[in-house]
Amino acid sequence: MEDIHKDLVENLRHVALAPNRWPEDLIPLLVYFLFNRPQAITTLIFSKAAHMNNSALKDQLHQIIILQKQLISKLIQDGIVEGIWDPDLRVENVAMLYMGIPISLNIELVLSINGVNTENFCKRMECLLKRILEKK
Repeated sequence: MEDIHKDLVENLRHVALAPNRWPEDLIPLLVYFLFNRPQAITTLIFSKAAHMNNSALKDQLHQIIILQKQLISKLIQDGIVEGIWDPDLRVENVAMLYMGIPISLNIELVLSINGVNTENFCKRMECLLKRILEKK
């Protein structure tokens, strides 16, 4: 669990709280951040915790999810405050969408017969996030 916390929270914190950052420039970095993590292992651990009904493990994983959502929400809110992104956004919804991206990739990786072009997948997710965040 310490490794998962470090990998999913501490590394994200490093990206999210970097000095002199411009939120808009962080979107590609955040998308590629997702794909440089052992997401398949993390997803498996989350799945096992849910199916085993291990409350201690679930609590630890829940704390990791909360911390991730807080960091992503802060980045989104920073972009709104700086006038870059749509002030009418529901920040927590965008944060949850962001956190679901690795699950979508894992599904494609498992089910794809011909493999998945992760570079193309990242670019599509980056475009999607930018479009969601844009001011209307």
